[in-house]
Amino acid sequence: QSDREKRDLIDSLAPSVFKITLEQAIELQLVSDFEVYVMKFDLDDTDPYVVGGTKKKPFFTTELKQYQRLTKGLQRATFTNSPAKFYWIQKRMAFLYSLRQKERLAREIMDQVLTEKGVVKRTLIFCGGIEQANKLCGDWVYHSKVSDHALSLFQAEKIPYLGACSALDEGKNINNLDQILAIQLNSKELSIVQRIGRSIRFRPGHLARIIVLVARKTVDEKWYKSAFENFDKKRIKEHYVKVTKSVAAAT
Repeated sequence: QSDREKRDLIDSLAPSVFKITLEQAIELQLVSDFEVYVMKFDLDDTDPYVVGGTKKKPFFTTELKQYQRLTKGLQRATFTNSPAKFYWIQKRMAFLYSLRQKERLAREIMDQVLTEKGVVKRTLIFCGGIEQANKLCGDWVYHSKVSDHALSLFQAEKIPYLGACSALDEGKNINNLDQILAIQLNSKELSIVQRIGRSIRFRPGHLARIIVLVARKTVDEKWYKSAFENFDKKRIKEHYVKVTKSVAAAT
């Protein structure tokens, strides 16, 4: 079922009797306020580390050229109405979910932005996949390949951050969460709403921070715009970040 179908089913079984806006909920202190920082970056076109081609004829290329190659494959399949369209969609999505540029930017944010005055804020880090979560967060992860040991430590406030993929989108109660780092989004509004909802549970004086990473001039931007389409744009601040081996500058 789609999110819309699920929502329609819930509304038919248990219709809402009263609705309020987010602004009203904040004013009534039902939830805390929040701000969204969108960090946009370009695909790398200098380091040919990406393996392209086929198993028999592999070659190395850059992130930008690989994205362009995958997009052309998708366009050809779409134009010819080929079943291979879904292959190219999945392949391009998997590629974007594992970008090294995103990992570099995420690492820089984890090293600097998540710490304020020497104190690491309690942070959920939503990664593009299990491999990325393990690479960035080490043993402090919660996903289908591990136990809930790290989650228990995070809940007990014994570790400052926790990496996850989609396992914490819903179904778990997270205590005293300060902020979210969304390394990867999909296009669904419900997904980002659920994730933001983790961090805005009311606490006096709490202002939640949501950091989102977006690859410019790719379908990643379309996913971001779709997910945040109905959000109050005043809460969203977009920045362009130039990523090298470390983050050099943000504007």
